[in-house]
Amino acid sequence: MGAELSKLSEPVLHRVYNFLQAPDFCRVTQANKVLNHMADNPSLWREFLRQDFPAVIESASVPSNEKTRYIAEYKEKARRKRVYEEMIQQDFAWLMQEDRLRRGGGVYPFRPGPPGLVLPPPPFRPIIPGMDSRRDRWGFGDSDLLPFDPRGSFLDM
Repeated sequence: MGAELSKLSEPVLHRVYNFLQAPDFCRVTQANKVLNHMADNPSLWREFLRQDFPAVIESASVPSNEKTRYIAEYKEKARRKRVYEEMIQQDFAWLMQEDRLRRGGGVYPFRPGPPGLVLPPPPFRPIIPGMDSRRDRWGFGDSDLLPFDPRGSFLDM
């Protein structure tokens, strides 16, 4: 294959390489020493940048080496993908932890508790400053009596 491709003129090779993606183009140029000289062709790398990273071409104020620019953008894209996948994994771990809590397990990374273990609710903390209890919100002032018995039956008022 390499001998036949090396016989083609450079404009024809350029058109053939336009059908390839950048990673495939790199593999072809690495596999054939004769075709390796096409790897530094700036017009091909400009096309690859335009195909894969159109925002980079539009925001380019200073012309630079297209190949190094493509490599930098490709690595940045791979880094963003890796960060995104790590975030997805962390969210999945968080959802699994939440599911474990709903089923009565312990808190990750601690050892799970026995099945059916329900933690008591947190103590009441008033949200509004100056309010000491729920009674003040209901208008009972500092009265020690609540309008109901803690055992469940209502008291006469």
